Amino acid sequence: MTSENNEKALPFTGERYVPELEGQIALEHFHRYMIARDLAPGKTVVDIACGEGYGSSLLSDVAAKVIGVDIDAQSVRHARARYQASNVEFLVGSAAEIPIESNSVDLVVSFETIEHHDEHDKMMQEVKRILKPGGRLLISSPDKQNYSIGPKYVNPYHVKELFVEEFRVLLNQHFKNHSMLGQRVLYGSILAPLDDQALSFESIVGVAPEDKRWPGLAYPIYEMALASDADLPPIKCSLFEIPPKPIQSTGGRIRRKIGRLRNEIRRAGQRFKQVWAKFKKKVYSAVILLNKLLRVMPQILRGSVSYTIILKAIWRRLPISVKTKHKIRETLFKTFPLVFCRTQGYRNWSNSNIASAPPVGQKVLHNLPQQLLGNEYVSLFKGQPLSEKPVKLISFYLPQFHPIPENNEWWGEGFTEWTKVRPAEPQFAGHNQPRIPGELGYYSLLDPAVQRRQVDLAKLYGIEGFCFYFYWFENRSLLETPIENYLNDSSLDLPFCLCWANENWTRRWDGKEHESLIEQKHSPEDDLAFIQYIARYLRDPRYIRIDGKPLLLLYRLDLLPSPKDTVERWRNWCRNNGIGEIYLTCTESFERVDPRPYGFDAAVEFPPNNSSPSNITNIVKPPSTFKGVIYDWRSLVDQSEEYQPEDYPLFRSVCPGWDNTARRGTNGTIFLNNTPSLYQHWLNNAIRYTLLQQPNPDERLIFVNAWNEWAEGAYLEPDNRTGYAFLQASRDALCDNGASQGGKILLVTHDCHPHGAQFLTLEMARRLKLNGLKVSILALGGGKLLNDFAAIGTTLNAEEVSSQEVQQFLAALKAEGVQDVITSTVVSGKILPKLKEHGFRVLSLIHELPNVIHEMHQEENAGIIANLSDKVVFPAKMVCDHFL
Repeated sequence: MTSENNEKALPFTGERYVPELEGQIALEHFHRYMIARDLAPGKTVVDIACGEGYGSSLLSDVAAKVIGVDIDAQSVRHARARYQASNVEFLVGSAAEIPIESNSVDLVVSFETIEHHDEHDKMMQEVKRILKPGGRLLISSPDKQNYSIGPKYVNPYHVKELFVEEFRVLLNQHFKNHSMLGQRVLYGSILAPLDDQALSFESIVGVAPEDKRWPGLAYPIYEMALASDADLPPIKCSLFEIPPKPIQSTGGRIRRKIGRLRNEIRRAGQRFKQVWAKFKKKVYSAVILLNKLLRVMPQILRGSVSYTIILKAIWRRLPISVKTKHKIRETLFKTFPLVFCRTQGYRNWSNSNIASAPPVGQKVLHNLPQQLLGNEYVSLFKGQPLSEKPVKLISFYLPQFHPIPENNEWWGEGFTEWTKVRPAEPQFAGHNQPRIPGELGYYSLLDPAVQRRQVDLAKLYGIEGFCFYFYWFENRSLLETPIENYLNDSSLDLPFCLCWANENWTRRWDGKEHESLIEQKHSPEDDLAFIQYIARYLRDPRYIRIDGKPLLLLYRLDLLPSPKDTVERWRNWCRNNGIGEIYLTCTESFERVDPRPYGFDAAVEFPPNNSSPSNITNIVKPPSTFKGVIYDWRSLVDQSEEYQPEDYPLFRSVCPGWDNTARRGTNGTIFLNNTPSLYQHWLNNAIRYTLLQQPNPDERLIFVNAWNEWAEGAYLEPDNRTGYAFLQASRDALCDNGASQGGKILLVTHDCHPHGAQFLTLEMARRLKLNGLKVSILALGGGKLLNDFAAIGTTLNAEEVSSQEVQQFLAALKAEGVQDVITSTVVSGKILPKLKEHGFRVLSLIHELPNVIHEMHQEENAGIIANLSDKVVFPAKMVCDHFL
């Protein structure tokens, strides 16, 4: 039995549980450990991320030995002091480096650990290492769908959460067997047997006839799995509750808490007095300054004193925060523009508020050359189609430009996309509505000449193919005639693919999204019927393929009841019916997830969805009748400046514009400030990123949303306002040599341990690569980040090779044309003689303060840098002044 000393409780950080907490979090944590206790009798147990130690203490009551491991030294010290027993000990260590001997443990428990790091495979390997043959792992993980995505909650302490399928895949990769339970704290009622009969568990949510039923637990917030290479014991379904504590204990705890609150109020009062004293002093100073102003006012009026100097002085001396001053200034400028319009401050404010500030961390393109900001009419290009293109540009294509019986019934006789486009009205002055088509006019896709001209335009401007939206509803397709006509006319020689738009059709255009017109009814039978139906398209020689595999897109992964099962049915059917392997992707229309655990090969961006653009509704100030929202389209371009490699295959996409007020009217969503030149800039960024990230030419795809979404203002087709401008911008981006890779550079890091300077060098390497440079890395020492560096470019760890091999590495880089080197930290100074020997230009980054250089005995390397570096960059003048 572990003795619990009167050790002071650890503070609650917001994430690490401490046993003084009550409520939902206590139920979650104690329930898990109670299950673990049933598996622990007589066993040697390791508790990974033991935190405060309370769980290890519970396990030690029944286990032969318990070892609690935590990465936080303070928690380990606390646990050692608070929980003392002969069969429990606490060690400092991480989940990826467990300080336990191999083959020495019967049971490993790890609750709410895996989401706090991204070394999941390394953790599993370490667990397997320390487990005896047939040992067991009991591990829990928050369900990403129900913990984060559903409630739109972001836990700042979580690094990488897992969907339940990802969790299963991870366990299957490392253990032969696993079983899984779901966990959720809820308010409800339980009906359970009163004897030992088998318990069949069912979730009932809602009251009939609206009730829904699931076998097992519905919407689990956490999954807990038991895994082993040996056979698994059954884990009983259990209900856990904590009995209420006696009133006397609760009363004492409340009195202590009241006492603490009184002390805090007393301290807050003292702080307020100090702040108020300083505030009064500042106000007094401002009053004195104002009094002086009043005395010189006559001179101001006669022009002998610059009133702007005095007003600025008063403004600076006001005892308020900068943030408050900005709010006051904005209110004054908005309320009294005639008073301030001639001042430089007003002009600066006005210019800076053409668009609202972008989200934090996004680069601003407001300083682009003026020629990028125009929307001039561009005429038809007189030339030939491109013979070579760096990437394949595929444009989404809407087939709803012809009447069908269903639309006639639901929306009125003769309804097509144009029915909403023609009468669209501007929502405010300068709003570009209605959109009027150019040379193609208000076309019908039943006219073969229209599709032929669309193909000619697409080929002329470099579009590689169309991605047709395909509408399938349980053995029934809608809007398919234009796609069938395209399939049957081999003279339409532009490649194509299909995207199953697997949503319900609703009265969304009337703002009645919950009123269904026709619904999806997914089933195993419908999965097979769909793939069998579209097989004739997949077999067409014009169909777009990646490595010989037909490319099939799914619009919404989240609407399939079991995506993995659907994918397996599709793949098996294609293998068994002569199509072979297929390449499956899903759009990121509503969520961003790694699609691979569901059987998909890649994802496709779908802007402007999931883009977090800048909201400028309050700046545009539309009439009160407009209930929608207005965004700054330039935010999408800004974000492309900061493309980050994803953990899964992702095809980038661009969007020439967005404005669905033709469909939604006063409830629409509008993106302003889109221009052909900025669209070209965005596409250039996407091309550059794709060339750097996709070594396989078949996977160098970029999608455009869209070719002809006229009712959503997202189209490349010519209109009467800008003509062929967006098509021309697409061609120009494909021809732009700026998208090709640039020069070469060598970065030197003194080692690869996960610290500040090393992370800075790593991020610098990523940025340089994204900007087209070929990056090589020379690491003077090893560390955990070595593989991260190696993923960016050729990397040599000087610790693992001879001095001669380092010389050969540098000579080879010089022969390849590398001229420039960036070194990081004073420690890297020792490599400079070799760099200069090979004739490199060297820029040295100095991070260390002068006293740190002295304490580390790096004066010699500092001298080398001062003598040999071509340029030295310091973080501050003080560091520079005291460098030597």
